[in-house]
Amino acid sequence: AVLRSPEAHALITSASTSNAESAPGVVAVFTGPSLAGKIPDIGAIRREGMGETPVPEHPVLARDRVCYVGQPVAVVVAQTLYEAYDAVELVTVEYQPLETLTDPRESARDIKPLHEEIGTNVVMRTAAGAGDVAEAFEVADEIVKASYEVPRLVATPMECRGIVAKHDDTDGRLTVWTSTQVAHRVKSFLGRLLPQKPDVRVVTPDVGGGFGRKIDVWPEEVVVAYAAIELGAPVKWIEQRTEHMVASHGRGFTADVEAAVRNDGSILGLRIRMVADLGAYFLTSTAGPLGNAVQRVAGPYAIPAMDIECLGVTTNRPPTGPYRGAGGPEAAVPIERIMDKAARTLGLDPA
Repeated sequence: AVLRSPEAHALITSASTSNAESAPGVVAVFTGPSLAGKIPDIGAIRREGMGETPVPEHPVLARDRVCYVGQPVAVVVAQTLYEAYDAVELVTVEYQPLETLTDPRESARDIKPLHEEIGTNVVMRTAAGAGDVAEAFEVADEIVKASYEVPRLVATPMECRGIVAKHDDTDGRLTVWTSTQVAHRVKSFLGRLLPQKPDVRVVTPDVGGGFGRKIDVWPEEVVVAYAAIELGAPVKWIEQRTEHMVASHGRGFTADVEAAVRNDGSILGLRIRMVADLGAYFLTSTAGPLGNAVQRVAGPYAIPAMDIECLGVTTNRPPTGPYRGAGGPEAAVPIERIMDKAARTLGLDPA
């Protein structure tokens, strides 16, 4: 069972696991401090637009600070699921709340960095363009402007994530059965992150829906694998629907759009400034949708002049990542909405 942060942003001032450790059936309790120096943070896969700016890698378990509601803080391993549920409630954590940053537009203004060691909230910048945008806006009959939101959502597959890990002491092989879209990625990351450096085999059975949110390497996969080796026994974790709803999000884009149009409906030029709410930390594929959004924003339209930019910013929200189109739908919303508004402005049929 996983203990998750109830705070969006707070210092962990104290944590006690003694009551949980002595509870019936409990085998072990793991916390961020107990894993410190043993398991490194989960790093992101480098993508276009990340440049040289460091990105906030996701701690397997929170150490001295939590940065979003639902962030894993402790893990209790017990003989039965319900003993684990009972014991995880006995872990006591004291929090000192900090100022929260939840508005991506505010984050993009970069007034106060969420991660001081990085020094900025704008951790990605992707852009694309073509033609003479300034001229297009100068000769246009109308300039149509609007702002749109592509809100966060939850993937809600029929089957939440599930993991079983088993370590064989005789040959050192760690076998992990996990509900994932990226078995080889999980294998690669576990091989790098686990201090025991096992020979890793990953098995992906039938997956009851992934939709892009099972394309990351998650903290629970690392902890379950680590625990199986340390305890010398198979360890199983099944994500609860409430856990999935809290900590597994997609989308989260805003877009400010300007279209330069002629009275006959021709689109001469387009400016779009998008901001992607990436959450407090990166998972392996958090950066993926941004490049797709920038490249696909023209949609099916022949637009001769375009100036497109997307900023990826950190907030006190759960990490995001690919979800069904991975940036394509985030691009379709602003272009299709601005086309409809342009049609209304010009008194034309949108088609």
